Amino acid sequence: MVTRPRERRIRGWEDFVQTVSRFEQGSPFTGRWAYRGHADATWALETSLMRALEGHRLTAAQALEIERSAMLEFQKQAHLYVPPRMAFGDDAAGNWAVMQHYGAPTRLLDWTRSPYVALYFAVIHLAGDGAVWLLDAHALQEATRRRYPRLVTCADDREARAHILLDPDAPAAVYLTDLHVQTDRMAAQQLLFTLSPRILADHGELIARTLDRAVVGAWQKLVVPEALKPDFMRRLRTMNITARTLFPGLDGVGRSIGELVRLEAGRRGRAGSMTRLASL
Repeated sequence: MVTRPRERRIRGWEDFVQTVSRFEQGSPFTGRWAYRGHADATWALETSLMRALEGHRLTAAQALEIERSAMLEFQKQAHLYVPPRMAFGDDAAGNWAVMQHYGAPTRLLDWTRSPYVALYFAVIHLAGDGAVWLLDAHALQEATRRRYPRLVTCADDREARAHILLDPDAPAAVYLTDLHVQTDRMAAQQLLFTLSPRILADHGELIARTLDRAVVGAWQKLVVPEALKPDFMRRLRTMNITARTLFPGLDGVGRSIGELVRLEAGRRGRAGSMTRLASL
C-alpha cells in the first residue's frame, strides 16, 4: 500500500522551529531524520540525472552507458581539482557524490541531517513557495531491509554492490547511504543521499511505495510560503547558514553576496512601496 507525505503550510519562524524540534533525533552520530529543501514546492524528488535524461525514452541499459561515459569524462579532469583523499576508486556511490557536488548529474538525491540547512535551500530563491521534505531515515531503512534483504547483505561488499548498481534489471528499491570520506561541502551541509539500484527511478515514488502506512508521519512536506522567505533567509544568516558557510570557497562568498543583494533589494523595494502609499 502506497503512503503519501503529510503536507502542511508553515505559518512563521516559530512554527517551523517548533515543528522540527518535535522529531526524535536519534543517535548524535547519525540522526534519525533526513531533510531536503526545494526552492519550488512543486518540484518532485527526482535526481539530477533523471532530469537530464527525461523526455528521451531511454532504456535502462542506455542510461547506464551514458552514466558510465559521464563518470569517465569527469575523471579525466577531476584529479586536477579534487584532493587526493577524494580520488576516484571502485566505489560508484562515492564517485557519484563527488561528481554531484561539482555540478555533474548523477542518480543520487542529496539530503541533509539539518532541517535548517534544508530550509536554506527552500528559501534561497525568493519567488514562489518553497518546501522542506522530512524523511524518517530509520523507517525507510527498516522497510527496505524487509523488502530487499539482498541490498542489506551487499551494503559492505563493494563488488556486489557495484554489480547491482550496474544491472539494467536492478530492483526498484531506495535506501539512504553516507560516505566515509567527504568533501568540504558535504561536511558543511551534513549530507547523506538516497540511492536506487534502478537508474531510471523516481525517488519520491519509491519512498512512497517502500514506507509502511503504519509508520505515521514517516514522510512529511512542509510548505514555506513565498511571503516568509525573506524573513527566513535573514534569520538563517544570523545562524551563520549562508552560501559562504555551505559552499566553502570563493564561489560561496560570491553566492553569499548575491543573497545579500536580493535581500537588500527586497527591503528597499518594500520601503519604497510604503513611502509611495503614505504620500497618496
